[in-house]
Amino acid sequence: MPDVIEELKVPEESTVEWIGNWSLAGDTLEFEVEFGSEPTPEHPIHVEINWEKTDNDIHEFGEGQFNFNVDPDDLSVEQYLDLLDIQDSGDIRRVEFEFPNSDEMYQQRLEEPFEGIDLPEPEDRDILEFVRRVGLATDTRIPLPEFITEKHREVYDEYKDCGLDSNTAKEILSGLQERGEKVRRSLVGVAVWEDDFSDVDVDEDEPAHAEDLGELRAIMGLSESQDADDMERFPGEVRWTQPEPTEYTSDELLDKLREGYGKTIGELQRTEMDREAAESEFSHRIRFGEETLWGAFDTHVIDIFPVSEDSSDGEGSSEE
Repeated sequence: MPDVIEELKVPEESTVEWIGNWSLAGDTLEFEVEFGSEPTPEHPIHVEINWEKTDNDIHEFGEGQFNFNVDPDDLSVEQYLDLLDIQDSGDIRRVEFEFPNSDEMYQQRLEEPFEGIDLPEPEDRDILEFVRRVGLATDTRIPLPEFITEKHREVYDEYKDCGLDSNTAKEILSGLQERGEKVRRSLVGVAVWEDDFSDVDVDEDEPAHAEDLGELRAIMGLSESQDADDMERFPGEVRWTQPEPTEYTSDELLDKLREGYGKTIGELQRTEMDREAAESEFSHRIRFGEETLWGAFDTHVIDIFPVSEDSSDGEGSSEE
């Protein structure tokens, strides 16, 4: 290993980041390495390696120094299922590293069972296995879905017992894409803040409380009069509203959102009240999601703040 490090000129620092991808060959986990810190579609796994320094000033990997993680949003269906297969395998005996621009291979025998990466359980593995076959047959990267809609299940039910030749696979892919064009969803959450709006950076600061509320079967506009379907969308962009007054305390508003966030959001957008009588303030944050084969999925967060005397009416927007 020291020779490999010297050849690849790995910097002498306490922590190094890699990205990569895994595959399984018999009892060997093959790890294709790229030097970088931001995962890519081809290399979605992030690795943080801590180095140990010996008396001979040679850097070597210490036991338990590899920290692997992956964001499911970065995975294709095929990659996700491959990682599940690796996680389920109890027969991995060694790890083999393939470094870029090098013919050298570093292979390490494992003394302890390989634990894999923690991943969410599949919503429906049969459908995902079916979709993986469609992706392979059409040479298409199909992203891992947030969830699988009934419209997409209909395609699976229609074709699950069919032979999967190239033409049939293209037909299935087209059917899935057509369904996805009609799917618009908002994944709704709430964040409760102890400081008022002017003292909070919602991107950097931690709220006093945050939780997911569920899924809204629509995408949201930033006002009642705004048609969300006509809103210009740029995936990854975040838009938000300035805080508005509400008659509810922070705890009361949180409870109402838990009881029925769709109804409560509509009520909040329709209600006008005097700011001097407000018990709390709220604003909306919407992050536009990618439009994929599975549909468009926005992230919608309702921020709840204590009343601020400096807040003013009106809407604002920001891009990321």
